[in-house]
Amino acid sequence: NKERSISNRNENILMVGRLEDQKNYDYVFESFKDSEFVIDIYGSGSKKKELKKLAFKNNLTVNFFGNVENKDLLNIYSKYKFLLVASKFEGNSKVILEGMGSGCIVFASNISNNSEIIVNQVNGYLFDFSDDLKSTISNVQNQPEIHDLISKNALEIITDKYSMDRIIEEEYKTYSNFR
Repeated sequence: NKERSISNRNENILMVGRLEDQKNYDYVFESFKDSEFVIDIYGSGSKKKELKKLAFKNNLTVNFFGNVENKDLLNIYSKYKFLLVASKFEGNSKVILEGMGSGCIVFASNISNNSEIIVNQVNGYLFDFSDDLKSTISNVQNQPEIHDLISKNALEIITDKYSMDRIIEEEYKTYSNFR
């Protein structure tokens, strides 16, 4: 299911998460104002109506797909080239891990939990809220020669560091130390 090359994937910007303040959709919509970018959002929440108005106000095409089952979501990730996570705060981001594990090129807010997973310009991209997000993503979009490498690096880090086998191995080591 995970394609080797991501060149044939959808270039809309994928976002996954609850439609709430924490996920910072307002910032994203303002950042992409009057652009050709299309944003596809999977998730639901209390801000849906407000976000639809904000998208319209910013002359932005945003598709709201609502909630989907996790097994379907894993299939959805593999159809997209770019995943955007703009959270103001986050735990260990399941969305980032799943996106990287599906070979997406991830753009994530430069907050501590995200920067523990992503090495900027190696296996994804970190941005500060003061950055020009639209330019950052455009620059990467316009360099298709690096897409496969970033995607491969993302997939590798997930396999090496976050796979179930790796987690079991680490747990076993921890357990063994207490015997």
